Amino acid sequence: MAFYTNNIINSEIQPVSHQKNYRTEFRLEPDNLYLSNLRLVNIGVTGKVGNKLNQLVGALGVIKSISLLDGNETLDTLNNFNQYAGFRCYNRTNDENISQNYRLKKNYMGFVNLGSTLDYVGGPAGYVQVGALRNPSELTDNVDTTPTMWVSLKDYFPFLEGSEYVPTSIYKNFRIVIEYENDVDNITPEDTDAFETTIPFLVADMIDNDNVKSQILENYNGVRFSPIENSRVVLNAIVPTVGNPNPTQSQTFTINAFNDKTIERLLLVKEPVSTSSDTIGRLGSIGQYLESTQYNINGANLLQGAGLTSRNMTLAMLYDLYGDCNNIAPNGYLAESENYITDLDLVNRLEYTAVHIGDYVQNFQLQYGRTGQFDAAEADQSVLPLNQRLNLQLYAEVRKEISVNSDGSYAIAYV
Repeated sequence: MAFYTNNIINSEIQPVSHQKNYRTEFRLEPDNLYLSNLRLVNIGVTGKVGNKLNQLVGALGVIKSISLLDGNETLDTLNNFNQYAGFRCYNRTNDENISQNYRLKKNYMGFVNLGSTLDYVGGPAGYVQVGALRNPSELTDNVDTTPTMWVSLKDYFPFLEGSEYVPTSIYKNFRIVIEYENDVDNITPEDTDAFETTIPFLVADMIDNDNVKSQILENYNGVRFSPIENSRVVLNAIVPTVGNPNPTQSQTFTINAFNDKTIERLLLVKEPVSTSSDTIGRLGSIGQYLESTQYNINGANLLQGAGLTSRNMTLAMLYDLYGDCNNIAPNGYLAESENYITDLDLVNRLEYTAVHIGDYVQNFQLQYGRTGQFDAAEADQSVLPLNQRLNLQLYAEVRKEISVNSDGSYAIAYV
């Protein structure tokens, strides 16, 4: 339905509670009709002057999770929000990042070439100098000057993306709950000093015309959407030795979180446990040596053969499913003779894996393999980047529906 902008009231909603570094909550007024384009504004932290924000996600690194609730009923939620937001920042063109998100999100994505590959002694072919024309956003100890950002919740919550409106005559106790990150490595990775979250506010547009409201509500039957659900399994560390410098590891995980649900796209993020990047903390997806990924759905392998066994295969499928990604050369470069390439901090830390399942799941298994690397210079082989314990984080798009009854009540079901 079309309506004129003079029927819309734009308002700034202050939080009903804010506990710094812990939690913020917003509530929408009942018996109103809001547009679904809700925006969180003034997200950021204050801290030691000069400390740099996370290069991958910028100020979004401060948010651990966001939930959309109706009272105690969960409508949509995104756990590990900053980790998934890291993928979404990577899942952009270089131009989008360097010209828009650098300013909007305060991140440091978007790369430029400087000089030739010969200028970098010892660097792999195709070396690209990062951010040669810009500087990462730096904190201040003042809420008026520290870098802050805004984010459209519609970009991250399919519930809002699937419905043009949020009627609080139906969702009578609509709440937005933000929980903050407590791992400083993910907020200001280079210098992990104390920080303090700024107080955000919510910008909302509300329909202010009773006739328009009644017509819209008459036709509001609910929403079909595909929320992002998260599950995690732990891959144990691998310990190479002098006698066995390249041990192989292969493990099959049975995951019950997605049973009795229809899954569309599935994203795998390999979260490092022992190591932390100086620029993106643990929010990226760390590449491993000679890794392989296969899924068994309802008793049958999803992919042919051994599954995804090379970086080129993995990238091709990722691009097919999610579109352009902001890769940096030589992302994916890993020399057989080296435990890890450390010349460029982002190398091998943006290695995401994606598949499309498109099926109702009754039994779900992840099969993951890798090969360890021995490094004689290190006493503890188990904490090296290619041997360390990993959290294998899975983000699945699952089909869901909210159907509204004639009396204004509603039911939530997987479809």
